[in-house]
Amino acid sequence: MALKLNRPKGNSPASPTKFNPTGFGVLVEDLLSYPSRDENGFDVIGEPCLPMQLVPSQTNSSDGKFFTLTWQAYGATDKLNAFYEGEIIRGKIPKSTGKSITINGSVSKVVQVASADTTATLTFALSNLKNNDLVTLIGSGGVAPFTLESAVAGSATVILFNGTQWTALENASITLRYVDAGATKYLVEVARG
Repeated sequence: MALKLNRPKGNSPASPTKFNPTGFGVLVEDLLSYPSRDENGFDVIGEPCLPMQLVPSQTNSSDGKFFTLTWQAYGATDKLNAFYEGEIIRGKIPKSTGKSITINGSVSKVVQVASADTTATLTFALSNLKNNDLVTLIGSGGVAPFTLESAVAGSATVILFNGTQWTALENASITLRYVDAGATKYLVEVARG
């Protein structure tokens, strides 16, 4: 059960909300200056997808008997705030015209692979990439979609997990890390989606 606070409409979002969850005359104040609200207008303390709960605990020792209320997140989730590292795409995603993928890091590091009627292995022409940049390919499918293999593919050597081929099915994606090892450039698989 998540802790939700009901604030009458018209109050300033910065004003503290007082409530009594214990029944013992204890008031707890919501000191968040701009709490989030759920779909029913309740204030949610913590993240909307991971609300905080007021959890009671008891200590019984030679010093005395104590009750403590602690704010705790309930459970675990993968929907916490995170920081995005990379370029923000503000326009259309560039699309390849065939099996040759041109990636210009100053334009976009995400490329839509063209749909195909005849299966062929993708090759790369890379420019303006820095070491450890992430490159993402998004498939478009087709009758016989293009594939990506662990091998030399144009200007880069591709290394896939366990050498497992990637097929550019519609909306399938693969993210590769660019590694500049001097004369040889590598694209190393990071994730598939």
